[in-house]
Amino acid sequence: MVVWRQLGDLVSSSTALGLHRQIDTGRPPSYLSETKKRLFTIIFCFDKGSALLTGRPPALSYRYTRFELPLDISEDALVQGGEVLRAAVANLDENGWNKDGQIYNTTSTRAHGMLAQVLNEVLELSLGDKDVCTAEKIS
Repeated sequence: MVVWRQLGDLVSSSTALGLHRQIDTGRPPSYLSETKKRLFTIIFCFDKGSALLTGRPPALSYRYTRFELPLDISEDALVQGGEVLRAAVANLDENGWNKDGQIYNTTSTRAHGMLAQVLNEVLELSLGDKDVCTAEKIS
């Protein structure tokens, strides 16, 4: 029972902090903005994983969140900031993935975040009203 309370507290805290409503300000990425993206993506993934394991509805829905996946840059570049961070951002492709072939912690966070968005849709169909789960929606 303690685990479910902690998950509820985690989700409540993250939404109270506004992590679910990340808005593109047009400013260059910073340590703070990227850390928020990383943190909420991990929370979102954890929520989907727990829903998948237990069959309980997820506490967060992609429909009610506005978050961006974190950029695929190293922790070192993020912490150093300045020119190092700008160079790392400039070395990303148009989708935010690094082009140097490295696998960072954020690489898996981004991939899991993309999967969690799909899992969210699958959970909506599988745990929702069976009359709404049509072949069209599944396709």
